[in-house]
Amino acid sequence: MAWQHIRITRFGGPEVLELAEQPTIPDPGPGEKVRSLLDRLGQRLFVIGEDAALANLMKRAANALTATTLECLGEVLALLQKGGVERHLAYDTLTNSLFDSRVHKSYGAKIIEGRYSPPGMSIPLATKDMRLALTQAEHNAVPMPVVSLVHDRLVAMAARGWDELDWSALGLLAAVDAGVSKA
Repeated sequence: MAWQHIRITRFGGPEVLELAEQPTIPDPGPGEKVRSLLDRLGQRLFVIGEDAALANLMKRAANALTATTLECLGEVLALLQKGGVERHLAYDTLTNSLFDSRVHKSYGAKIIEGRYSPPGMSIPLATKDMRLALTQAEHNAVPMPVVSLVHDRLVAMAARGWDELDWSALGLLAAVDAGVSKA
């Protein structure tokens, strides 16, 4: 009997997985027996392709999107707080209206509550993922200026000694920069 190896990537850390099951992305394409098992285990199964590099690219791209979302969410919450809107009310309004995605809800709650430890995605790991996404973007001649900015913000967090924090601490950095938190 020949063994077939597959790689499975799941989106979201523990805090996101608590809200709902996340898609599973196997690579390379599993046989039908494995696929039927994975279909029962995950919310939805996406077969990205036979090349494992495609699933890796998908994961890096999703992490880049999450990181840029965290940066923007942190900036907006800092603006609202500094402008006089109570932080929990700001979070509640945003995440129960136009921005009610799992990413906004789970990471927004971490930002509002200051729960950056233990990290689901540490600063060094997030920095590495942004670097890999930017390397792939450069290879494919795809400008990603916002991801580059977030990479630099993660490096700034490491320079502050925040390596052991979760990447949602991008919201903390925005609050510190805005003068609404001392850290």
